[in-house]
Amino acid sequence: YPKVEHLWGYLLGQLNQEGFIRGDACWMWTFPREGYGSAIQCILYEAMRKGALLAEVMGDTGRQVDLLTRAATLKKRIIERFWDEQRGVLTEVFGLVDTEQPVFLDVNSYAVVFGIVEGEAARRVLTYLREHMWTEYGSATTDRLITKGRLNPDLKTYALKRIITQSEDPAAALRTALYPHNQQVWPFMVGYEVEARLQAGDETGAIELIRLCWGNPAYKETGTFWEMFDIHTGVFADRKISEFDPLDSYNSACHGWSGWVAHLMHRYILGVQPTKAGFRRVAVSPRPG
Repeated sequence: YPKVEHLWGYLLGQLNQEGFIRGDACWMWTFPREGYGSAIQCILYEAMRKGALLAEVMGDTGRQVDLLTRAATLKKRIIERFWDEQRGVLTEVFGLVDTEQPVFLDVNSYAVVFGIVEGEAARRVLTYLREHMWTEYGSATTDRLITKGRLNPDLKTYALKRIITQSEDPAAALRTALYPHNQQVWPFMVGYEVEARLQAGDETGAIELIRLCWGNPAYKETGTFWEMFDIHTGVFADRKISEFDPLDSYNSACHGWSGWVAHLMHRYILGVQPTKAGFRRVAVSPRPG
C-alpha cells in the first residue's frame, strides 16, 4: 500500500488545472490520440474510484475521501468537455486533420461501464453503438473508416509519426498505420461494450453481441480467440505495420484479452459477484436474458 500511495502522489502531480491527465497514446495506439483526451480521463476516473475502495479497505479515510471528491469533479468535467448532445456519445481528441472525426468504441464503452454516463445518456450511447458500429462479427472500433487525412504537425509522441512522415507516400503510409484499429473488430474492446450493456440492464443485447463476436465460425480454424480480425473478411489479419522490421506483426491468434468475456459471463449472466473485499461475501444473481 505505501507503494500505491507513492504512485498516487506521482499521478495527482501530473494533473492540469481541470484535473485532467495527459495521455501519450491509448490501447488503440495506431491512432494519434495524444493529449488530454476523453479515454484517458475515463480511465483516471475509474482508477480513482478503485483507489478509494482500496483506501477504504486499508482504513485510509483521508485518501478515500480525497479520491472520491476528485472523481466526482472529474466526472462532471468529462461530460462538460466531451459529451456530444446531438449524437449522444462522447467525443475524443484526434490527431488527424482534413478528415472527419470518428466516434470511438473504447471511450464510450468505458463511460458506461465506469458510470460516467448513466440512465438516459447511457441508453443513447448504447443505441449509437448498435446503430453505427455493430457488424456481423461484433462492434467495430470506430463508426467510420478513415480513408483520408494527414497528421497534425503538433503531434509529439505518436509512435508511428516517423514511419509516416519519412515515407515516399505519406498518405498510403498513414492508411497502413491506421489499419489495425481503423473500423476493425477487437474482441477485447467488444468485451467492454458487452459489460456496458450488462451494466445498463441490456442482457439481451449483451448476449447477442457475445454470439456475434465470440461465435465467429472462423475461430474454429485455431480453436482460440484472436486479438483482432478484419471486419471486411471476418478472418485473421496477419499484416505487418513496420517496413523497418520484417518480424513485426500486430495480431495474435491466441490472445488473453479476447477471453475475458468468460469472466463477464460468470460475473453478470451467471451472476456471481463479490459484495465484500476478497469474496468474503458473495451475491449470486443470475441474469440469463
